[in-house]
Amino acid sequence: MEGKRLIDQLVRPAIRELKPYSSARDEFTGPGNTMIFLDANENPFESGVNRYPDPHQRTLKERFATLRDVNTDQLLLGNGSDEVLDLLFRVFCEPYRDRVITLPPTYGMYRVLAGVNAVENLEIPLSKDFQPVIVPRSFFCVLRTTPQGIPWQGRRSWNSWRSSRVWL
Repeated sequence: MEGKRLIDQLVRPAIRELKPYSSARDEFTGPGNTMIFLDANENPFESGVNRYPDPHQRTLKERFATLRDVNTDQLLLGNGSDEVLDLLFRVFCEPYRDRVITLPPTYGMYRVLAGVNAVENLEIPLSKDFQPVIVPRSFFCVLRTTPQGIPWQGRRSWNSWRSSRVWL
């Protein structure tokens, strides 16, 4: 996989090989809202609610990209964190093979999504100072834990994780 971005290498092969779904909306390249997409059962009579929103969120992504000075292909939008997390599990975690690590108490959907997607959930206990008790070889972490909102203990903690593969 030489020359590919790291994220492309992490995507499950079954997902990487999928042909993206394409609808008439994707294939039509004309100006704006001039077409009625009967394949989507859109109402041809203008009522203000006769159209589905853009499934690719192009306009919204362009605005966010401008605000954050990133490319639109670097953005993933969803209907709340549950949907985005579920997509991440399905795209990156191989069912019955991969594992995720959580640090309870944490967001309950991690356990649910691991179960739904057949991914083992390894729960690592926290000390009274909300620091991981066991140091794994590979670890996904965030700068602030959820729901505690407590940052990792700076350099002391980072040095203990440095020998591991850490994903921030």
